[in-house]
Amino acid sequence: MNEYALIAGMCAAGASLFGKLAGNSEFGFNLSISVFCLVIMIALNAVMWTFYSKALNLSDTSIGPTVTSAAINFIFSGILGALIFGEKPSLLWWTSMCFVLVGLLFIIKGSKTILKQNKKE
Repeated sequence: MNEYALIAGMCAAGASLFGKLAGNSEFGFNLSISVFCLVIMIALNAVMWTFYSKALNLSDTSIGPTVTSAAINFIFSGILGALIFGEKPSLLWWTSMCFVLVGLLFIIKGSKTILKQNKKE
């Protein structure tokens, strides 16, 4: 698994967090704090794309980095939502996340197997 894809997924989750903070009036943030959160969101998105591009560059296929970064984004978004906003992911959400992770393992293993077969030919 590519560590750049992991970092990209974490940055995407962080960007989502700051985007929600910037646009959420429940917190009573003044305009300057909301703008600051918006700037952090944009910066994290830029960093995310940088790491995602590096992950794609180092990978033989695009599927591994794509699925990895998406899965990490979902996991960290759920954790951050629970910790910061008091959201309580349901059992169905966690069960679905486990299926996503198992699917991630199958996809990565399958793409490596296909690459090995193609190199032999």
